[in-house]
Amino acid sequence: MPIWLRKFTYNQLQAHYNKQNEDMKRAQSKSKSKDTTNIDMANTNKVNVPDFVKKRPSYSSTIKRPNQ
Repeated sequence: MPIWLRKFTYNQLQAHYNKQNEDMKRAQSKSKSKDTTNIDMANTNKVNVPDFVKKRPSYSSTIKRPNQ
């Protein structure tokens, strides 16, 4: 690979990763400035179970094998 192509490729990669790093830092600073969600630690053990889980299935999940 010629030296000029090696330098060009290196500079292009460096510019790409520097821009990616700046974008990441900008996104992280924006997310820190927003309001955070408050979690009530007294109610962390309470789980809301969906209704379809509470109902019993109308089918049998066991496999009946014929006697051999």
